[in-house]
Amino acid sequence: MLMCLLVIEVWLSVQVLLPNEFSYCICHLDVDESGFTAARGTIRVNCHTVDDAKDWLDKFQRKTKMTFRVLCTRAVSGERILHNVR
Repeated sequence: MLMCLLVIEVWLSVQVLLPNEFSYCICHLDVDESGFTAARGTIRVNCHTVDDAKDWLDKFQRKTKMTFRVLCTRAVSGERILHNVR
């Protein structure tokens, strides 16, 4: 019973961070008895296209005031042979 209450408490805390316009599915949520310091889980977002995912990420970044950055990008440096027939 205590573990169930901890899971509900963690989910309510996480739900505050998520954009409201999307629906979510909790795949699993593991909570240690210590509470918030040891919670791990998987939450799926109802995004079907790349544009939906970008929209979700933009709204998530605005709501949490957090920015995800790209470490580096590289230009295409030539052709790649995917399959070579002899």
